[in-house]
Amino acid sequence: MNVCRMKPPCFRDCPIPGRHNYRQLVMPRKQLKRVLPTAVHIRGMWGMSRFSHWLKDENLWHINRRSVSLGVGIGLFFCYWPIPVQMLLALVAAIAIRANLPISVALVWVTNPLTVLPMYAPAYLLGAWLLDQPLHSISELTFATLGRNLEALWLGCLIIGTMLSITGWALVRAYWHWHVQHSWHLRKRARAQRDSSAR
Repeated sequence: MNVCRMKPPCFRDCPIPGRHNYRQLVMPRKQLKRVLPTAVHIRGMWGMSRFSHWLKDENLWHINRRSVSLGVGIGLFFCYWPIPVQMLLALVAAIAIRANLPISVALVWVTNPLTVLPMYAPAYLLGAWLLDQPLHSISELTFATLGRNLEALWLGCLIIGTMLSITGWALVRAYWHWHVQHSWHLRKRARAQRDSSAR
């Protein structure tokens, strides 16, 4: 007796007996919802009460190619802004263009006390190089050094944030498109196998 060993995994309606890992073919919406902040969590954050009216928009919580790719782009852009209101800016941007709000906000949290220097040091060096300013070595960079060179820091952060934003947006859309096409191809192949075995 034949056993299904299709790689990548086949669909549920595959006629061949065996183990069918069809769930891997579904975009990971449930997995994303488990790790992303919930609507209750976001509404309870500081400063969110003034946005309560807009947070009722269901489009901000949907998981589809457009909303997720825009959310990734927004989050990666604002996570490189060296200011303490990144989350609010990401929220406003997500509301304005109806991007996925939890993803926009969650990616901003990439910036934290442990990641600030590793993220901002290359941005400062890039900005200082473009502005033809004297460069400090990596070992000399501190929060005070970055604070004294805000012009170079901001320039580098905007450039890196923009590049990451565009790249993240494009990669999500490309992967989503590939995944859908790949799933349809596998469904078509499974249907053809079912029809041939029925004969």
